[in-house]
Amino acid sequence: MVHQVLFGSDNRPLRLAQTEIACFILDNQHKVCSLTGLQKALGYDGKSENWLKDLLTHVHRFIPADEHLNGLENAPVFENDSAQKNIGVSAPLFVGICEKLVLAKNEGFLSVSQLKYAKSAEALLKNLTVERLESMIEDASGFLFFKENAVERFSRVLSTELNDAAFEWTRTFPDDFYQKVFELHHYDWADLQNNPKSVGRIFYDVVFSRISNDLLEELREKKPKRNYRRKNYMPQDNQHPRLKEYISTLLSLLNIAIDNWNIFLQLLNRSYPKNDRFTTKFPVAMSAAPKPEPLSGFNQILKGMS
Repeated sequence: MVHQVLFGSDNRPLRLAQTEIACFILDNQHKVCSLTGLQKALGYDGKSENWLKDLLTHVHRFIPADEHLNGLENAPVFENDSAQKNIGVSAPLFVGICEKLVLAKNEGFLSVSQLKYAKSAEALLKNLTVERLESMIEDASGFLFFKENAVERFSRVLSTELNDAAFEWTRTFPDDFYQKVFELHHYDWADLQNNPKSVGRIFYDVVFSRISNDLLEELREKKPKRNYRRKNYMPQDNQHPRLKEYISTLLSLLNIAIDNWNIFLQLLNRSYPKNDRFTTKFPVAMSAAPKPEPLSGFNQILKGMS
């Protein structure tokens, strides 16, 4: 299966350790760097797609590298800007391969001619984690900008149409909470822009209509800090402490319910019944019928971008 690129371009590479690597968001939402770019960043100037696999096969003679070899064997194939097929390397596989090469160098399992590749891997790993690399891919590909705009508009629509400043705090909800709601209701990030009222209904029901009045008043009186880009792609924490704790509890209940929304609602109603004194009402006009399951996972974003 050849995947489509939804975000990213060969002309907007990720800059890492004085080198550039093309990176993309695929239609299955995987964040990947191109294998060609990784091989070049390691110091290989040839055209073979099997070079890195051959190098890891050599390393595997001394240090187990099954996981990384299997990862390359099953890596997604996608088409780049010029319709050429390329292989995508996920952030965990990228970091794992570099770590394996550095370990092989330190253990003395590389030849003199191979040492330069391990040194390049060492440079790539400087201050790099899987989480940071994924954030860098989102930023370089333009996906982060897309998500930020979607969340900003979503927050603005809810707070304006409901005339309640508390809903501005949806800008601070963590990505994993948004993503979990999307997965269970067949929504995606594009729906925050294209269908904010339907997604908002869910947030209204499980978050704002259940928290205490004193917390609501705090949220109404104090605006959330604006998002900004932090150095080294460190995550920012601009959430309200009590609201953050509540969102964390919701994620825990979803895990307990094994991602079954009906079971989750039963647990939620038992633990956090709706606040009868909550004055903001979600207008019927803002409600919408549940979104039908899409034909393919992430293609709604393409529709939203068209």
